[in-house]
This record gives sequence, C-alpha cells and structure tokens, in this order.
Amino acid sequence: MRSIVQYKYIISVAKSYLGDIIRSVMSKKMTIEDLAIITANGFEGVDKRFEVMKERIDGLETGINKRLDRIENLLLRDHLNRIERLEDTVLRLKVKAGIR
Repeated sequence: MRSIVQYKYIISVAKSYLGDIIRSVMSKKMTIEDLAIITANGFEGVDKRFEVMKERIDGLETGINKRLDRIENLLLRDHLNRIERLEDTVLRLKVKAGIR
C-alpha cells in the first residue's frame, strides 16, 4: 500500500510532466507527431515503473510462498507426531486388552 508521501510524489511528477507539455505547446506550434512523441515518452515511463513494481511484487510473492511452505511443513510435522503418539497409545491399549 502506498503512503501519502508516495502519492504526493506521483502527483508532483505528473504535474511536472503536464507542465512541460503545456510550456512546449505555448512556446511553439506543435504537430501531431510532436504530441505523439510526448505521449509515447510518457507511456514508456509508466511501463518502466510497472516493470519495477512487478519485480517487487514477484519478490514479495516468493517470500510469502516460502513462509507458507514453512508453516505448512511445521503443521504437517506436528500432526504426524500426534498421529504416531496416538498409534502408539492404541497399540499399548490393544496389548493390554489382549487383542494383539
């Protein structure tokens, strides 16, 4: 989850980017090609940021999966120990009862 500081930074970057576009438009006549280049550059930056975020999320996912695997293994080991103890107890009861 992003903090307020991160959102403020994103907004300031967007304002700066839009300010650059407006100054360019005001200072000269822009062609459609110029606007297309500016737009493409803006999307390129977004793509890079999404790639960075994707890598961070993948790293977090890997860490979470490792933790869940450890928890699962601990629980399974605990249950196996409990089952073995119960089997031992049942075996002793059978021996005492003369069933086995």
